[in-house]
This record gives sequence, C-alpha cells and structure tokens, in this order.
Amino acid sequence: MKNNKLSWIAVCFATCMGAGVLFLPNEIGKSGIYAFIISLPIAFFINYFGQKYIGKLVVENSRDKECSYSDVIEKQFGKIGGKILVVAFLLVMLGIISMYVTGFKNDLFAFSKSENIGIFTSKDSLYFILIITIFFSLIIVFKQFLLYVVMRIKSIFIMAALLIFSLCLIPYWNFSEFSQFPSVANLIMGVLLILPIVIMAINYFAIISEMVFTYKKEGKSQEVMMKDCRDTLFFSQLLIVVFIGFFVVSSTLALTPAEMDVARLQSQTALSVLDIPGLSILAKWLGLLILPASFLGAFVGLSEPLKNMLTTKRSKNNTRVKIVIAVLSICFVFIVLLFNLNILEVVGIFITPIIAILTYVLPVILMKKSKIHMSKGAYVILILGVLLLVSYFIGSTL
Repeated sequence: MKNNKLSWIAVCFATCMGAGVLFLPNEIGKSGIYAFIISLPIAFFINYFGQKYIGKLVVENSRDKECSYSDVIEKQFGKIGGKILVVAFLLVMLGIISMYVTGFKNDLFAFSKSENIGIFTSKDSLYFILIITIFFSLIIVFKQFLLYVVMRIKSIFIMAALLIFSLCLIPYWNFSEFSQFPSVANLIMGVLLILPIVIMAINYFAIISEMVFTYKKEGKSQEVMMKDCRDTLFFSQLLIVVFIGFFVVSSTLALTPAEMDVARLQSQTALSVLDIPGLSILAKWLGLLILPASFLGAFVGLSEPLKNMLTTKRSKNNTRVKIVIAVLSICFVFIVLLFNLNILEVVGIFITPIIAILTYVLPVILMKKSKIHMSKGAYVILILGVLLLVSYFIGSTL
C-alpha cells in the first residue's frame, strides 16, 4: 500500500479517536455493553458504504476541476437548496468541534485539579478559557503542517497506546456487565440509544473531499482514484472498529458505574475518570493528546462548507478566505468554551441526525439524480439512514 494511502488511513483513524475512544463508555453505562457490541457491525456496514458513495460522487464530479461534496450538493439542488444543505453540513461540523473543545476543557480542568495545578482554579474562568482558545488557535493556524505530518505520527502512537492500555486494563475487568442479558425490549432500546453515538464515533465524511483531491493530484484515472478511495475507507474503517471496539469494551469493564455516571454528567471523557493506581495519570494524558487530533480532523471538515459559503469562485490560494475561516473558527471556539454542553445529548439529538442525512440519505439521492450506477444495497443504506434520524429520540423515550 502506497504512502499516500497510508497517510490518509492514518488521518481517518486519528480523526475518529475523539468520540470513539473517549465518550462511548459513558453511553454504555446507560445502553449496556451488548447493545454496543451489536451496534459495531451495523455502524461499520452503514459507514463504509455511505462514505464510499460520497467518494464516488466527488470523483465523478471532479473530472475537470475539484468539486467537493458540498459543491455536488449545490450543483444538484440549485443555489438555495444547495446552500441549505451546505448550512446543515456546517452545523454538524460546528457541533462536532463543540464536542471536542468541551471535552478537552473539562478533561484539562479535571486533570489540573487532580494534579493540584493551582492556576486553573475554575473551568469557567476567563483566564483558563483564553489559554485553551490560544491552544486551539495554534492548531487552526498550522493546520496543513499538522494534518500531513503530525497526524500520521500521532496515529501510530495512538494505535500502540490504545492497544497497550487496553491490555493493561484486563486485570481490572469486572464481568458483571455480561452477567445479565437484557430483555429484547431493553436491548432494542439500548441499540437505538448507542448506535447514533457509535455512528458518529467512526464517521469522517467531512474529510473525504480532501482525500479525493489528494489522489487526483497524482494524475490517476477515475477508476484507479475510486479504488484508492475504497481501499482507504475500508481499511481505515476496519482499523477504527477493531481498535475502538477493543478499547471501549476494555475501558467499560474497568470502569465502575459511578465513574461512568460522573463522566456522562460532567461531559468528561471516560479516560479522565478512570481511577486505577499507576494507570490513571497515563489515561488522562492519553485523552488530552487524542482530543486535539480529533479537533484537527473536524476543522478540516469545517473548512469545506465555509469556503463554499464565503466564495463564489473556489480557490485554494484565496488568502483572505483562509484568514476569515480561521478568525471565525477561533471566535467560535472561544464562545463554546464559555458554556458547558451535554456532549452525548448534542451527539444523539443534534449531530447524528444531520450526519445521517449527509452521509447515508443524501448520497443515495444524489447518485440517483446524477444517474450514477449504484447497487440495490444503496437503498438499505438509505433506510438505515432514515432510521438514524429518530433512533436516539425513540430510544430515550421508550
């Protein structure tokens, strides 16, 4: 497998490390571990095919010049309809960024309290918020360098760290989670609750356009370019499901119900509340390293709809547009840090339904409108995507 493919597999993997690793155990406390295990293969299936269709749309529409997924949407639905859908794209990326920023803020404050770092006296203090804003501003400014160099190194580190950490947790596993199999009704409710979180955890539709553009610069044919996209999506999804699955199960079995409740109610990551001698400090540092990597992937996705809205003529050398995007993003990060969001509710009620529309429902409709060949399985993705629009709401009310 060539270096460019490996680089993008690494980028996709690192992009998913935020929610997948750090927030899923919180929801398992409510939904149950059996619901999570059932949700994983469903999420793999729907995510791989949905994102493959996005890649196919971008490849097919980029024969003459770069045409991002948001451009394809606008092209097929007209200027007004296209802009509405691009705004939806923008909102989901802002929601994901809000989740990572909030999680990082709460984890950093919890870490500072546990280590008696006196300068962080309150997570709502302006001083603390400004420090975190400056930190994320540096990530935004040096995005390109971090994306193609640091992310690859970090992905290798994260993969190794997750595997080693998961193995270290085995002696602390408590199998009471498996002792009672839930009723069919409770299992269905659990799947409906956790599937949206799992879907979001392994989804990276927002960076697919950038991936296609990178492959396009190599001067390959449409068929080879599409094969490269399929390979990247398949292997990255497989890696993500295996590593996230093992880590989430391992950390869930090592956490107490009380710890999971604290993490969920305080919008902290599972790693930040793990209380095991010798491993706790390592867990906290691991979480604080993973969240910025995920933020970077989300920011790459945010740039695409913002470019679409701020310019009529797409130009990667438009310095003014890049500056405006950076300034708007930094201001948004600062505003988010002023509030304490409930991360899992933001994901289940707000983020996942929009992801379902953009990743599973819309690609099938766009392929049908564009008369692009698709198998009958595409309609299965469409049906599952529609179900995801209401699954969290149904699961939380049953």
